[in-house]
Amino acid sequence: MRFSKLLLLLFTLLSFSSQSQETITIPAENYPFSDIVEWKGMGAILFNSDPDQNTRKVYMTLVTDQPASVWNQSFNPKGFEYYMIYGENTRYVYFLDNLELQDNKYSFNQLNEAGTVKSSSSDLLTLFKRLGNFLPEDTRVQDIVVTDKALVHLFIHHDKKEKKYTQIAVFMTHHNRLTYGVVLGEKTEDELKNERIGTWKYIGFDGEDVLFAARDVIDKKAGWAIKRYTSKAELKETSFVDMPKADLEMISNTGFGTTGNNYLDNEATSEQGILRTVNGKLYLTAIESENGKRMLGLWNWNAGSWEKLRTQPLGEAPKKGTKLGVYALNEGLGVHLDEGNDDRVIFLPFDQSMAVNVIPYSKNLVFNPGRYLIPERTSEFALILPAGKLFFDRSQLNRSGDVKFEFIRK
Repeated sequence: MRFSKLLLLLFTLLSFSSQSQETITIPAENYPFSDIVEWKGMGAILFNSDPDQNTRKVYMTLVTDQPASVWNQSFNPKGFEYYMIYGENTRYVYFLDNLELQDNKYSFNQLNEAGTVKSSSSDLLTLFKRLGNFLPEDTRVQDIVVTDKALVHLFIHHDKKEKKYTQIAVFMTHHNRLTYGVVLGEKTEDELKNERIGTWKYIGFDGEDVLFAARDVIDKKAGWAIKRYTSKAELKETSFVDMPKADLEMISNTGFGTTGNNYLDNEATSEQGILRTVNGKLYLTAIESENGKRMLGLWNWNAGSWEKLRTQPLGEAPKKGTKLGVYALNEGLGVHLDEGNDDRVIFLPFDQSMAVNVIPYSKNLVFNPGRYLIPERTSEFALILPAGKLFFDRSQLNRSGDVKFEFIRK
């Protein structure tokens, strides 16, 4: 009797295991699948295009926990190079043909969550003139981001004669692709020589609102000025947050993530920390000296002061300085730490019951943020869906034939 019960239990466990692991087969298309990216919360997008470049058309397939692809779509970039811009909590992906303006324009293909693609362009000459007679050829792009309601460009204009910099934010709403602009502020060359004064940076969005921050000093207190705008460039609120009471190290703020700053060859700016707003909460990542040791810290702005959530020990400061980039997720901040020989991503969860995850840096991590949340099977593409985890072996890319995903249901 006992032996029979054991066999029954073993059979039940094996049956459960086989049911929880599913293979999803995606049939071959005209060309081998050449790339895969994670659209966090949505699934994985497989790409394929003509390797001989007889046509520029790019084909896409969305894979989730379903037994077949959710949709198949394509778009036609103007050239063979394009730039994929999107982010956490966004329902749109943009494939930009150009980062810097060409003939006063940027052109793009817009993909929504239903798999619909729309091609268009936006001419900013009239908008720039209305904001202050700025000429597009005298400006350069600092960042391009996707928020819940808009595609946002951050520009900087340098007036060499007046020795000042002017920053401009341009918002293009997703649904009707209308553009709105605002001058964020001006800083003189002399002001920017002060390490406590900085240029405006995009720090995140909160529903419809888009937020920017710049290092500043108010009433002899060093910190960050913050501006909150609607997706139609209407100023809603200004505020100021102090620096935390800690010995913060100067770092170089570099691009990291699926934003324009990741592609642009912009000069890294010196900062004492990097701000991000996620789901209405403000966070700071910085390196501090604590009892003679260097620590990567994560703080949350709470009730008018900084609350330290967690720290991660670091090695000695490198002679050439430290580069930091931050990728904001709902679950925490992925911090790209580049100190020459030490090049890694440190994932700092907001939930203090979750462990810090440290991963050697690779370009694959830029387009697979789910990898920060999954410690197992580190060589594979991996992401989390509401019903479980999806895995893909990248060695299947650039080969003819079907490809397979493994889905492990909760």
